[in-house]
Amino acid sequence: MHFSTAALFGRYQDSGMDAPLRQMAEILKSAGLTVVLDKDTAIHTGITEYPALEVVDMAGTVDLAVVMGGDGTVLGVGRKLSPHNIPILGINHGRLGFITDIPVENAAGALEAVLSGQYNKESRSLLSGAVVRDEEILTTDLAINDIVLNRSGYGGMIEIEVNYNDSLMYKQRADGLIVATPTGSTAYSLSANGPIMHPALEAFLLVPVAPQTLSARPIVVPDNGVLTLTLQDISR
Repeated sequence: MHFSTAALFGRYQDSGMDAPLRQMAEILKSAGLTVVLDKDTAIHTGITEYPALEVVDMAGTVDLAVVMGGDGTVLGVGRKLSPHNIPILGINHGRLGFITDIPVENAAGALEAVLSGQYNKESRSLLSGAVVRDEEILTTDLAINDIVLNRSGYGGMIEIEVNYNDSLMYKQRADGLIVATPTGSTAYSLSANGPIMHPALEAFLLVPVAPQTLSARPIVVPDNGVLTLTLQDISR
């Protein structure tokens, strides 16, 4: 794939983020690419040499996003860019690196390799979720890691009815239920004793959080169906 315009994103809360971002920009510029910055990144790093764009304005213009930060930064940017089908190169400038597996000290060499065509492209599943009350959709959003239904500030457990493609799977009393993608299987789901799934699997993972019964176990379902989680009861 030939890249013509690259957008730079950085975890601008980190001090000194401007220097490595400028280095990436110079490499991209030297390779003949047009360089733009995410508007928030430009404002907070003080980088003014390149045009700054809102994410919505990158559609149809940007064909590569270089994101410098931790996994949380890449996940946040990925959710915003997913409707525009813009590939992401993640560079680790944080603590966790499941997704951002390129250390910042190797970033220059990795970026040059990508620009010369030496890379493998991975596609990751997303969850599309909606909150519905009395048949009214209150909000919708996308998730790369997981969607969680939990007891929030209540002291007791909640009872959840789980349906898949309008067929009842089970009812469960627990502190909550995690619906995770393969990417999210190494996040909150893993902390709740869920299995690690290969990112190429076309499946979602249901993991209970502190269930009442010892027989409750994680369940894997195909990702081409519709899961409906209904809050049945809240213990007091």
